[in-house]
Order: sequence, then structure tokens, then C-alpha cells
Amino acid sequence: KQLDRDHEDFNLRLLTRDMQDAKYPTQIGTFSKLNEKGRSFVNLDVGSLHARTCLNKDSPDASWRTFRDEKNPSKYCSIMTGTRAAPLKCRWLDLNGCSVEEIVDAVK
Repeated sequence: KQLDRDHEDFNLRLLTRDMQDAKYPTQIGTFSKLNEKGRSFVNLDVGSLHARTCLNKDSPDASWRTFRDEKNPSKYCSIMTGTRAAPLKCRWLDLNGCSVEEIVDAVK
């Protein structure tokens, strides 16, 4: 896991360098050091990577489960607002045509 984190950290620091060169308005740190938003972004990347690589092709739900069908997505949060992700009420692949109320519970 540490190797994954180090890899994502390095890639994001490269991105910060390019963002600064392009005068992109969102600041996530520098090539030398990521700020809090940058570190949160690394956490999102690592979580997404692990959600994808931990899918079990032999599980009973392998025919439909995607990394977005995570049972406990609360470890993911917006780097801009801090809002935590909510679990889906239905399968990711079945979302087409669903209303918001059918997808997630209302935010309290």
C-alpha cells in the first residue's frame, strides 16, 4: 500500500508542477510538497486504486460489481468541500434512468 501511495503522491506532485505552469486556479501544493487538498487527492486516488484492484472475480456479485459499488464509500470525500461519499442504493450499472432519490439517501 505504501508503494501505491508513494506512486500517487509523485504523480500528483508532477501534476501540481504542470498546474502552476499553466496558472490553473486550484492549488494543491507544489512539486516539493502537497498541501491538505493535495494529500486528500492522494487519498482519493489510492482508495480508488484499491477499490478497483480488490474486486474479486470469483465472488457471487462479480458479474455486476464495479469499484463504484463500494459498500462503505465514506472514506472518500470531496477535496473542495469535505463532503463524504454516500453508498449507492442500487447497482452502479443500473443507475440509468433512476432518480436521485432512488440512487442515494438525502444528505442530512
